[in-house]
Amino acid sequence: DNSYSFIFSPRPGTPAANLEDDTPYEMKLKRLQRLIAQIDSQALTVSQAMLGNHERVLIEGLTRDNAHLLGRTENNRVVNIVIPKGDSDQSAVDQWIGQMLEVKVTEVLKHTLRGEIVHSLV
Repeated sequence: DNSYSFIFSPRPGTPAANLEDDTPYEMKLKRLQRLIAQIDSQALTVSQAMLGNHERVLIEGLTRDNAHLLGRTENNRVVNIVIPKGDSDQSAVDQWIGQMLEVKVTEVLKHTLRGEIVHSLV
């Protein structure tokens, strides 16, 4: 439920470069938008089914704003996780990186989940 999709453009040296490109740009754009909307809809359905679940999450680091732990579920969903109280200094945060945790999913956003640590799985 993730895709790197683009409008076709011929690449020199490939068989497709010799094909006639007679599809109007507007049609290509509409097709791409429909595809992306379908993929996003399916991804949201999967994510919403995870709400309230306890998921195994591998902690990879911190979010860009350093406000949450960042991890991934077994189905590769990104989860922003509340840093436990008392663990906000860097050395305490570093202990979580690389750990497998059980996390309760508390919120579903468009491309990420939010959660809280239930306990460590190590």
